Amino acid sequence: MPTPPPPSPDHGDPHGFCLEPPVAVQELQAVAVQGIHLHTGLRVLCLEADDPENVLAICFPTVPVDDTGVPHIAEHVVLGGSAAYPLRDPFVELLRCSMATFANAMTFPDRTVYPVASNVPADFCNLAQVYLDAVFHPLLRRESFLQEGYFLSPSSALGSRPALREQGIVHSEMRGAYAELETVVQAAVMAQLLPDTPYRYDAGGVPAAIAQLSYEDFLSFCHSHYRADRALVFFYGNLGVPTWLQLLDRALEGLPASLPAPPPQFPGPVPWEAPRQHLLSVTMAPDETPEDRSAVVLAWHIDNAVDLDAHLQMDLLDHLLLGHPGTPLERALTESGLGDDLFLSGYDSERREPTFMVGLRGCASSNRQRFRDLVLQTLRRAAAAGLPPDTIRAALNQMEFSRRLIDGQYPVLLAEEALGFWVHGGSPVQAISLEEPLRRLRDRVMDDPQFVPDLIRTRLLENPHRLLLAARPDAALTVAEQGRASERLARIDGDLSDRERHGLREQEERLHSWQETPDSAADLERLPRLRRQQLPKHPPLPTSETEHLGEAILLTNHVFANGLEDCIQAFELPFLPPRLVGLLPLFAYCLGRLDTERGDYASLAARIAELGGRVGAGCCVRRAKPGEGNHPVPMLTIRCSSLGGEFASALDILTEVLLTTRFTPSERLTDLVRQRRSRLLASVLGDGHLIAAQHASEGFSQAHRLRSGWYGPLQLRLADGLANALPGSLASIASDLAEIRLHVLAAGPGILAHTGSRAAAQTLRQHTTAFQAASSAPACPGAPPPTDGAPQPVRSALAVAANGAHVAWCVPAPRFPASTAPLLELGAHLLSLGEAWEEIRAKGGAYGASCEYDAIFGTLSFLSYRDPTPARTLAFFEDLAHRADGFAWSAAQIEEALPAVVRTDQRPRRPPQLTQEALHHHLQGISYADRDTYRQGLLEATPQAVVAALCEALQGGLACVGACALGDPELLAELGREVPFPTAPLLGERTQDHTKSGL
Repeated sequence: MPTPPPPSPDHGDPHGFCLEPPVAVQELQAVAVQGIHLHTGLRVLCLEADDPENVLAICFPTVPVDDTGVPHIAEHVVLGGSAAYPLRDPFVELLRCSMATFANAMTFPDRTVYPVASNVPADFCNLAQVYLDAVFHPLLRRESFLQEGYFLSPSSALGSRPALREQGIVHSEMRGAYAELETVVQAAVMAQLLPDTPYRYDAGGVPAAIAQLSYEDFLSFCHSHYRADRALVFFYGNLGVPTWLQLLDRALEGLPASLPAPPPQFPGPVPWEAPRQHLLSVTMAPDETPEDRSAVVLAWHIDNAVDLDAHLQMDLLDHLLLGHPGTPLERALTESGLGDDLFLSGYDSERREPTFMVGLRGCASSNRQRFRDLVLQTLRRAAAAGLPPDTIRAALNQMEFSRRLIDGQYPVLLAEEALGFWVHGGSPVQAISLEEPLRRLRDRVMDDPQFVPDLIRTRLLENPHRLLLAARPDAALTVAEQGRASERLARIDGDLSDRERHGLREQEERLHSWQETPDSAADLERLPRLRRQQLPKHPPLPTSETEHLGEAILLTNHVFANGLEDCIQAFELPFLPPRLVGLLPLFAYCLGRLDTERGDYASLAARIAELGGRVGAGCCVRRAKPGEGNHPVPMLTIRCSSLGGEFASALDILTEVLLTTRFTPSERLTDLVRQRRSRLLASVLGDGHLIAAQHASEGFSQAHRLRSGWYGPLQLRLADGLANALPGSLASIASDLAEIRLHVLAAGPGILAHTGSRAAAQTLRQHTTAFQAASSAPACPGAPPPTDGAPQPVRSALAVAANGAHVAWCVPAPRFPASTAPLLELGAHLLSLGEAWEEIRAKGGAYGASCEYDAIFGTLSFLSYRDPTPARTLAFFEDLAHRADGFAWSAAQIEEALPAVVRTDQRPRRPPQLTQEALHHHLQGISYADRDTYRQGLLEATPQAVVAALCEALQGGLACVGACALGDPELLAELGREVPFPTAPLLGERTQDHTKSGL
């Protein structure tokens, strides 16, 4: 392993900080330096590493005292203007003009974290200045509080006396969150399991309680919590301690003197003498089944405080009991027939009071005692008999893999790990220095056969602080809650005096005036920005090497991967019959989860875990290359990752899964079909904007339709239909999946992308040669999918139980490598963080709004997320397209936007991303010359060229617009008042014949 960089020379007392001696963190190839700002008491951890991606994360303890969501609202408002940058929304301005690899703010159950990162030094310093000024010198304007939090609007209702409407971005976000079963059950578990701690409250906010928060109480919270003496600051990267501390010291100028504040003090939960139960009634919409809204959870409070060894022991227990389909608890529950899928399961140390939970979605409340007994019996058996050594090694290897993995947000995740332990009173350096604690744990577990059984007994079986909670759906509750909400607003409305009503109107008018008043040129000039000449003129060179090995193509990246290996094998399936295309995602889901000729699925899962890695499959669409006509190609991809010494075994498992998976009618296949349906339906509210976009654009081309069939409403209906048709359809499903496998094997060895060591690449070559010999199969007859005709417009509303809606408005656009492609990406970015953000998020109260250009498929999309006013949003998108020729951006605005668009192809490439990128570029025919031409198109863009490209795409696509809204049926009903907008249930009509639900 390379040695860590030497510490910066000045660790004595630079920039007003008292610093501790540097500590080498060998496993991270880094040096850690902790210090305290002598004047303000602020604490800092600097982690120097040879990594160009620099990270700043600022953390404040924000323990909630009620459900008003004040920590969450503060998280939003704090970024809305500061002393040095008194803009209306400097955060959005940064997103418009920065090369940030990460920029966000997050509310955790007991803390708020502001992380930002960039791999461009000047850009990182700009970002750090703005973020530091935001958190230490926020303006906390009333208008920002209303916009981001909550206010009553009397201006938008019909009738002579306007009724009231609730608005506010956080309010919209949390209304959407509380439509999801996970949020409701998680909140109830915390309230019941830890009722005498602050964790009984939701720091994100409960919608009804958010309405009770006053501006004065909000200010009081911010002034008492956002103090330098309470702040914990984390730096990471290669800029070095002196640079970081200088940035920090400047931001702290003028703040009051203080000593460091201790971690927040509050009593822990009173230990229970006996387990408890709770029956939770939850809403159920007319289009939902009881199974959709049922779940049972068994939850324990784990008294770990800030003991790192105890945390790792519970993490080990999580891997041993729930780490893969063959582990005791997961296998017992999925085979029990009591429900469809695991739910809220695992060890959670996000809070100072950790929990361990085991849950099952789709489990009826009437089966809660059977569920509890099954869990406890499984634990007793594991404690009595112990667990096999190979099972324990597998769990330890999984933990080792997680520790070594350098993924896309690696440094930001390091910050979260360090800050999460630090804010509870632990050592942040210990939290990220896991090599020695894991070695101690491995030694204890392997030397003492009773260690794991004792852990199960003491932490779980003999722990009376245990809650059994069952969610019971109640259709009447839905009606009652809607009635109470309407009555509450009607009561408030009826109690308003004329003066109070006039005050609400004036408040909204002042808010709109503030929102519509542009920032002054002088204030905008204060914001530090990158200039065109500071941007990289060319994209990073590719790291992959291409070679042909028989019929296979190998793409190899020889880079440092911290002892891990990563490989993706891709198969082209151009002749897959249309009746099987829709089943390809299910086929991919089953790979690695079914029995093989070597053994059952549980033993397979255990062997995969022992590699310390993962095996999983998916599907994607390859657009036609020049000379191939216009036939999109369905692709199957299967990925394996492992510890370096286990790579050969991982490839053997890959071959075993592809060649010998048993696609036969079985209880396991039944479980997987139901499990996948459960997971897809659970993702609808979180991914509603993506589902809507897939559906809206499906008429543009065969490639769009193919992708929508996998990730849009058609796949949801197919998955639901398959599950509903069981067991009668099981034999047919198994037969179809077996037929798909024949097509995969007939495709040859495919394309393999690898990232890791050269020795592993040689192992991959040997595997590929052997796979070609073992997998030879006759070609499967078939015909390619039809070519594209004229684009077909889609206009529909998809009703689903939700508190809000998601809107997608799409037009076809030129595809990469068209000369207008970089111009369209630049224009989409300007609209996304310009008019779309202002109108849909800031004024409309939606949680999210964007304009996105997909250069591979050729789509320009306008999207909203958790949107309380979808009819207004759709009208705005339509209007925006009609006035495209009136867009007017200056040369300065184009230059300011360039960094944010250039960053897409300039981000740090971590090992897993290198594997994916090499495969993507090969499949889609993207050369380095293409990328460089695209970069020059961006750097040479003019306002006139950007407007012309957008105008051509938007106004040229008006004849075939695709529009889809997904969400609350009452909100969707507003869409059809002026223009016909057909509405149907998201899942459509239920079918018993899965062949009728295909593409």
